[in-house]
Amino acid sequence: MSQERVGQILNDLAADVVMLEPGDLSGLGLLLNLIDELEKPDVSGGFEFLLPLAGKLRDAIVTIIYEEFSDPEKSLELLSGVVTNMQETFRSGPPANDLGAPPSESVVPSAESPAKSTSKPTSGADPVGHESSSRLSDELFVGVDFDQDQDLYQGFIAESNEHLDTIEENILNLEQDPENSEILNSIFRPFHTIKGVSGFMNLKQMNVIAHHLENLLDDARNLKFTLDGDATDLILDGVDFLKKMLEQLTVALGGGIPEAMPVNDFLNRTDNQHKILLGEGVAVTPESSTDILADVVDDFETAEDEEPVKVGEILVEEGAISKDDLEGALYEQSAFALADPGKPQKKVGEILVENRKTDPKTVDRAVNKQQQRKASGGVAIKVDTEKLDNLVDMVGELVIVQAMLRQDPDISALGTRKVTQNMGQLARITSSLQKVAMALRMVPIKQTFGKMIRLVRDLAKKTDKKIDLVMFGEETEIDKNMVDLIYDPMVHMIRNSADHGIETPAERKAAGKCETGTITLKAYHGGGNVIIEIVDDGRGLNVEKIHQKAIEKGLLIESDQPTDQELFNMILAPGFSTADKITDVSGRGVGMDVVKKAIEKLRGIIEIDSTSGHGSVVTIKVPLTLAIIDGMVVIVGDERYIIPTLNVIESLRPLKEQYHTVQGQGELIKVRESLLPLVRLHQVFDSAAQTVDPWEALVVVVEHESEKFCLLVDELVGKQEIVIKSLGERLKDLPGIAGGAIMGDGRVGLILDVAGLVEK
Repeated sequence: MSQERVGQILNDLAADVVMLEPGDLSGLGLLLNLIDELEKPDVSGGFEFLLPLAGKLRDAIVTIIYEEFSDPEKSLELLSGVVTNMQETFRSGPPANDLGAPPSESVVPSAESPAKSTSKPTSGADPVGHESSSRLSDELFVGVDFDQDQDLYQGFIAESNEHLDTIEENILNLEQDPENSEILNSIFRPFHTIKGVSGFMNLKQMNVIAHHLENLLDDARNLKFTLDGDATDLILDGVDFLKKMLEQLTVALGGGIPEAMPVNDFLNRTDNQHKILLGEGVAVTPESSTDILADVVDDFETAEDEEPVKVGEILVEEGAISKDDLEGALYEQSAFALADPGKPQKKVGEILVENRKTDPKTVDRAVNKQQQRKASGGVAIKVDTEKLDNLVDMVGELVIVQAMLRQDPDISALGTRKVTQNMGQLARITSSLQKVAMALRMVPIKQTFGKMIRLVRDLAKKTDKKIDLVMFGEETEIDKNMVDLIYDPMVHMIRNSADHGIETPAERKAAGKCETGTITLKAYHGGGNVIIEIVDDGRGLNVEKIHQKAIEKGLLIESDQPTDQELFNMILAPGFSTADKITDVSGRGVGMDVVKKAIEKLRGIIEIDSTSGHGSVVTIKVPLTLAIIDGMVVIVGDERYIIPTLNVIESLRPLKEQYHTVQGQGELIKVRESLLPLVRLHQVFDSAAQTVDPWEALVVVVEHESEKFCLLVDELVGKQEIVIKSLGERLKDLPGIAGGAIMGDGRVGLILDVAGLVEK
């Protein structure tokens, strides 16, 4: 009966910790009540080995209650780790040689005489009370019940993937700055979190792997070795291994059978590499479960020393002072402290005011902001993207209704001042609400850019090249859906730059270049779009080779004289490749075709430019979001169409002498000394037109892949932000039409697909 009761108490502790929120004193009180229950002699009889752990948990809870811990979120995470250790110790049982021994002898090693402690892990148990690596099964998640707490596991997968992306990005930053302890800590912490949560969720293999990697990083933090070279590769391999395990966890949640993975092989390789890093012949000493727990609880004590954002840093952020001003003040502060250690240290704000770098009011404001940051801790919540999509859709409907009200003749006929004021206020509120709704979906492109760092590193290794990746504009925001969809095209472009663009060190040296090639990623907003540039300083595109390949594939004939830009665009054709050999990196001719289709699916465009011997530039332009489009509204007969402004060059009413007909090429309009094909929209969509003569109508010059042509329209209504609506399954592949929009009068306008019009 006692065993069942202890197990129930531990399960209740675990459940209550999961439900705990920062500042929930009543929840912490419930945890203390459960610990009291566990410590009763009639309950803990035979399980005395758990009592020291319960005492540690009590100490941690009291620390939180008295607000002696600076990071509420981390405090809850650490509580979870303590409870997990208690559960695992309960499942493993007491050390075999110490059954029934007093807790002080059997579990807690003496600080004064550690050698006399009889504590040691049970046979087959690892340092934290888990099954040892030699006995772990390569079959994943055996015995885990996925029928319960599906949401909990899904949340764990999402959180863990974010943590692994952070680790990946930071460890590559550490390669550039191996002595930076802050970067090293930012790698250690996510592994610590994954270890704790996976242990709580009974994901044993994942827990042990994360723990082994955490141990390795901890030794690096303690300066036992420098984390670079092979050690970096090992951590990155661990990240990949854990990501694959998360993929298999997703399979298991979906009812599938996860694939077995070489867990033990990886753990053995990790341990062997760890020993080598520590010095040949040096073994990794296993720690007892209570040592690990002590480290966890120590985090409560050491976390208090973590300093908040400095006042000087806030002043630099706000532009009140320069970095040089701050460095000067810090130097003066250090000199003052060294000159007279007995006196109270001068504050940076005081020094800046004394030196007239800023004023007391500005410093006071920075101090207040520092206090606000300490109090708030950057509170954020996570919202399901489906809910955000619904919100954006409803706001879109609101925008449409507001436009319909504005154009309603009955309301316009009232014409009173009150109605005009109310309609204006409604328009302002609707516009603001639309901007806020769209901003909720916007995320920095930094996450996608960060993944490219690892990609370039691996490609450089695989191709025996030296390549640096330089990034600008990582904070540029883009719709969350766009971030996911833009990833594959960027991977293809980076692969091409690394494999075909950047030369080998010997080739670069012979060409008078630096042996290390550079790939530059840029992101910025322009004209309502997100523009991404991928620039390399490699060999550039070989125009002659592309020309010859185009002739071989039947895309050109010998007599054709295309421009360089037209030739560059040909590499986007399916199956087009100028690679001399196919590698496992690129060269099959499928990459650029995939890029083109993916970008067009995003209603974007791709442009390529290159200079032989100096490198290439690939420019990708995509809209900020897929929900709203910036468009030019035009009228053709009784119908209205929306042309995406991304494709619009200019509009004009041509003179009669600018209109030409050429046999075999149809109708042409001369615009700025260039003859551009004329497309009559009323003929394309089989509708009536108000005017058929171009010199009495209007033409809109549009561009797709550097190919320009004119669209004949009757009237220009103007530029508008249009909420895109799907035309349904039956009309979704209609050539020349990308979608629909409900206009202000309630009628439907069709959004033109310029790429589709070119093909028609």
